[in-house]
Amino acid sequence: MIELVGLLIYPACGLIAALGVGLLSRGRDAEDGELYWQFVAFFVMSMLVSVGVLRTEWLQRKLDPQVDAALNLTAHPIMVELATTTAPEAEAIRSEIAGRVAKGVDVATAIAMARPSMARLGNRELGWADAATRVQWATLEVATLRELRERDIGLCAAVAESQIEPAGLAAVGSGLSLGNQAQFETAFIALMRSRMAGMSNERPEPSQQPSFEDAQRRYSELREQLEQRHGEAVIDYLSRGRFDNRDTPIDDDRRVCDYRIDQLSLYLKEPPAMASRLIDAAMR
Repeated sequence: MIELVGLLIYPACGLIAALGVGLLSRGRDAEDGELYWQFVAFFVMSMLVSVGVLRTEWLQRKLDPQVDAALNLTAHPIMVELATTTAPEAEAIRSEIAGRVAKGVDVATAIAMARPSMARLGNRELGWADAATRVQWATLEVATLRELRERDIGLCAAVAESQIEPAGLAAVGSGLSLGNQAQFETAFIALMRSRMAGMSNERPEPSQQPSFEDAQRRYSELREQLEQRHGEAVIDYLSRGRFDNRDTPIDDDRRVCDYRIDQLSLYLKEPPAMASRLIDAAMR
């Protein structure tokens, strides 16, 4: 569209120049040279004004959807955060999103399609986050698993088994709500910012942090509760799954999904400091 408007500028400016010359010379005789320079002056002024208007961001966004998408993408909070984070994968994720937008995918969909990559990055960097951010991240996963359990039990089990979000989760028809995606984006930005503060020692050390022994003790107590509800096999299966060493697969997707939701929900009931220790161990 911009290219077409650009081509039409020349005849439009010529018409404006001709009208201007006609108005100036109306009712009087003028030399050809005078008319020529008047025409040139009007044409040049018209061109300068037209080019200036065409270069305005507002008009470019109106004329070219790709320009509008690119500007919206640059300003999107997720892209701003990825541009400022020092995580090695951040630039690759930005390129992944920008590549899809360049192919005509709208910004919201392109970011949703990159969610598995962002979730993988978030889980890996969770150890640098503070207690409140870890709780927020785990709360998001529980909400996501609950939505998937109602819509696609296979994807729910895949998230629980791998502890990352598989590519299928972001595909059209995965069933995740717009509210869940908004919650994910908010949690991801908070995690990246908390990670930066943790890595640069900008965050003060918490005054009351459970010891490793206390965390191990509480983990064992909660594990006993989970064993009574779900059995030992599924717990061992998912624990070994963190290291890709599953000896006996669990074929019941609902059992895997229910256990993961119950596990994280149980951890989230703990005081924030203890919950963050348990969540970090369970999600990384």
